[in-house]
Parts: sequence; structure tokens; C-alpha cells
Amino acid sequence: KFDLVFSRDLLHHLSDKDGVISEMVRVCRKSGSLAIIEMNGRSNFIAKIFASLIKEEAGMKDINIDHLASILLNCGMKNVKVIMKHPLLLYRIVFHYKLPLSWMARYKTMISFIELLEKVGKKIIPQEKWGYFIILASKPSYGGEK
Repeated sequence: KFDLVFSRDLLHHLSDKDGVISEMVRVCRKSGSLAIIEMNGRSNFIAKIFASLIKEEAGMKDINIDHLASILLNCGMKNVKVIMKHPLLLYRIVFHYKLPLSWMARYKTMISFIELLEKVGKKIIPQEKWGYFIILASKPSYGGEK
């Protein structure tokens, strides 16, 4: 059993998301925590384009935040919280190793420019359409282990 079970950018590559999340909950210790970070491919227009360009990322279009949160609740997790991050996903896209722009990551000016665009994105893009989400949940200290 683990105090923290963490997954980042994994679920959109798998077909049995429900089973994987159930297993994550199973190996989480009582009073432990679970964190899932995924791209918001259903609601973020840049993520949709990214998923179309990189075949390995296509599964992000099937990620449903509400469904993932409900799986956690159905598995007995508590305090399920969703946090939205990175409105534009520009770091992920511009610097992705499979796209021809990754060389730009070497330049502080480019990084600063992307940071500026992300700040602008925070002001104009509704939060539910931001590029990444984090789901946090905790396992109750009471009751039997599943």
C-alpha cells in the first residue's frame, strides 16, 4: 500500500481507464492520497489539434473529467477535487519531441514568450477549457480496504 498514488499523462494511452483507476485506489493506503494529471482533450481546442497531430496522444479526446472523478467516488475515495491548469498547453505542444519546434526549448526568450501567452490565456479562456486538469482524492481512514 502507498501513501500517494500518482499518474501523469497515462490514462489517455490506456483502454481500461476504469480498471486502472480501481487498481490505483486499491493500492492506496487508508488515509492515503491519489493524484491524476491528464490533458483536457475534450474541451481544450489546442489539445484537440495536438491529439490529431500525434497519434500516440489521440486518446486524450476520450478523457472525461467527470467520468474519472465519478470512478474515484464509486471506488470509495473522498474529497475528490479537480484543479485546472495551463490554459493553452503551449509547453507540451511547442516542445514535444515529435514536433519540429522542440529545438526552441533551448531559448529563454521562447520560454518567456510562452509564459506570456499562458498568462494571456488565463484571462481569456474559461477555466473548464484549460489544457490540463489535476484530480486529487483521498482514501478514508475508516472502513475496510477494497
